[in-house]
Amino acid sequence: EPDQPNKPEQSEKLKEISGFAWLDSDRDGEMDQRENLLEGIKVKLYDVSTQNYLKDNKGNVIITTTDKYGKYKFTDIKEGLYIVIFEYDTEEYEPTTYLAEGIDTARNSKVVLKKISINGEEITTAVTDTINVKENISDINIGLKEKHEMDLSCPCRSILFHLKATPINRDENGKPLPNHPKPKD
Repeated sequence: EPDQPNKPEQSEKLKEISGFAWLDSDRDGEMDQRENLLEGIKVKLYDVSTQNYLKDNKGNVIITTTDKYGKYKFTDIKEGLYIVIFEYDTEEYEPTTYLAEGIDTARNSKVVLKKISINGEEITTAVTDTINVKENISDINIGLKEKHEMDLSCPCRSILFHLKATPINRDENGKPLPNHPKPKD
């Protein structure tokens, strides 16, 4: 018996891309249970075939945001080549180690900081490599770490002052050190 020849072709199965955003407080590149998950990170997909952000049927850019558990998910994605783009405060955070060695791929970060240009707009943000979506992918994660700025107002100045103020052949009380010639006063 023939397979219902008048039945319309089954539509292409759509895929999902998902992952987590976390604050890598120990800066080791691994998402672990001690670390905070990040809510409110905007996530977009760049469709390599159209060289544009993925859009809905009305032509609007599809944007998802990480929830209170740090999770995001894109559904109804056609097979193809995509780049996941994460938007966050680049003044406060930077990506953690990319694909940290020895870390399970489900628990590491898959982004790098990069300057990109899409539709004439240049932004510096975290992006993935090009992903060939042929099946559901659930571990496209972003680990962020807080940027550390050098504190130049610290004891560094007093240490430098102390070193400049104390001759190297005298102790902190100004007495000559043993095995050093007496300074001429």
